[in-house]
This record gives sequence, structure tokens and C-alpha cells, in this order.
Amino acid sequence: MNSEKLKETLTAHKLWLRSDTGGSRANLAGANLAGAKLRVADLEGADLRGANLRVADLQGANLAGANLAGANLADANLAGANLRVADLRAFGDMRFLKTLQIDAWAIGYTHDTLQIGCQCHPISEWRNWKRRSEWIESMDARAAEWSQRLLPLVLQIIDTSPAEGG
Repeated sequence: MNSEKLKETLTAHKLWLRSDTGGSRANLAGANLAGAKLRVADLEGADLRGANLRVADLQGANLAGANLAGANLADANLAGANLRVADLRAFGDMRFLKTLQIDAWAIGYTHDTLQIGCQCHPISEWRNWKRRSEWIESMDARAAEWSQRLLPLVLQIIDTSPAEGG
């Protein structure tokens, strides 16, 4: 994607975020944004599925609620990026965003957030048995069984190999 088209998309997205009558949500699914300068960009709720963000500068970017499923974030600068409730099923940079797959479940985590499948919560809440059991009750039996069996391993992996904070 050329820089002019990207700027146009970001402008329309900003309008969409600020207004209920104009602009359009950024659809950057599959876009080649390798090396893009997106420092402090507001990409809240943007569709970045499958986007190539390799070596992109996303420092301080707002990616809250963005769909990053399958995005390539290898060597991307995510320092200080807001990834709250973002879909982190992506190829992480393995520094600020780490990813793994255990059985059928895609897992992504930052220094403070863990997403397993569609459940995305602060890591501290995943460690809190009472909160976690509320979520597990709402899951299907397969997800609940997986969580009981493998969540301790995921938390141990996070403790052993934490993501860097911003």
C-alpha cells in the first residue's frame, strides 16, 4: 500500500472513530505495510487481518480492539502500543507480542494482556481463579477442559518468557 493511500485510509478511519455520520473503518486486511511508519497512529478497531506489518513502527499506536488475526508483526516496534482487547492471533514480534499455538487454540500475549482464542483479559485476571472460573463456565466443554489442563502451562511460559513492556 502506498503512503498516500494509507494516509487517506487513516484519515477516513479517524473520522469514523470521531463521528457517527462520516468516514469509514480502516480495512487494511492483507495490506503490505512492511516498514510503515505508524507511530502513535489511531487504529482502534481497524481490520488488519493478514496484514504484513513486518518491521513497522507501531510505537505508541492505538490498536485497541483491532483485528490482528494472522498479521505478520515480526520485528515490528510495538513499544507502548495499546493492544487492549485486540485480536492477537498474529505472528508476534516475539519481543512485545508473543504468540504460540497449543492444540486448536491460538494464544497471544503482551506484557500485561493474554488472549486465548476469543478470550482476551489482563494476565492478572487469568491468574485469578474466581474470575477465570466465571469465564470457563461460559465456555464450551472442550475449552473448559483445555483451560483446566493447559492454562497453568501457558502462565508458566509467560513467567519464563515474558513479553517486554512499552
